[in-house]
Amino acid sequence: MTVQSRDQIAAELGHSFAGEILAGGHYVPIVRDGRTLYTSGQVPRVGDQVSLDKVLRVGVFIQCTADFTQQSEVADAASDLLHRVFGDAGVHVRTAVGVYALPKNASVELEMTVAAGRDAA
Repeated sequence: MTVQSRDQIAAELGHSFAGEILAGGHYVPIVRDGRTLYTSGQVPRVGDQVSLDKVLRVGVFIQCTADFTQQSEVADAASDLLHRVFGDAGVHVRTAVGVYALPKNASVELEMTVAAGRDAA
């Protein structure tokens, strides 16, 4: 059995870590405090690859109507992708919240807290 890199797994799933994360206001897309990285809400795309030890927390915001109650099932896709790409380091705590509207009329927005790899300090 061959071991695939995170980039290879993400590419097979139709995702890429390439590209700059662009902020649209007076904030930054990532704040670092020691080895902990906090991301601003990101609409569907994957930003720069960061060496990480662990995905700690994921917040998933789903644009939906008042009668929609399957936010957890929508958020499962993000959790499954993180586990598939990062293995056990991608298992995390999570919050899934339904909202009326999201920036750029996105259907889903994610925010994450991750522990950066020791080599990224």
